[in-house]
Amino acid sequence: MNLLILGCSATKRHDAGLLPALHRYDGPLYRIVRRALAERPQLAARLTIRILSAEYGLISADTPIPDYDRRMTPARAMELQPTVAAALTELPLPAYIDLGKVYLRALPYGWGQGATWGQGAATA
Repeated sequence: MNLLILGCSATKRHDAGLLPALHRYDGPLYRIVRRALAERPQLAARLTIRILSAEYGLISADTPIPDYDRRMTPARAMELQPTVAAALTELPLPAYIDLGKVYLRALPYGWGQGATWGQGAATA
């Protein structure tokens, strides 16, 4: 089992009601992941996907969420850090992590050594 951690996306589907987080967020990376899972269903069995949401913290890709608008701030990232740290202890490694710089503040210091890091940390 491999772990994929993504930061939430400002681009969202605005459908009414609840959608699984993987389908609510609609940025380019989310479209790529959804397409890959649709084209290669066997990936779903080998992949644990978590999304770091400014509103909800570290959630599963299938967590139903409403449409919302909240930006991750340094203060919010620090607020989330204890619950994110607790959730990370239950997750498998290795990991691929694609988070912006502010989102990285929600991770406990030193977590993710040996992980593969996406470009989000370098560009956000």
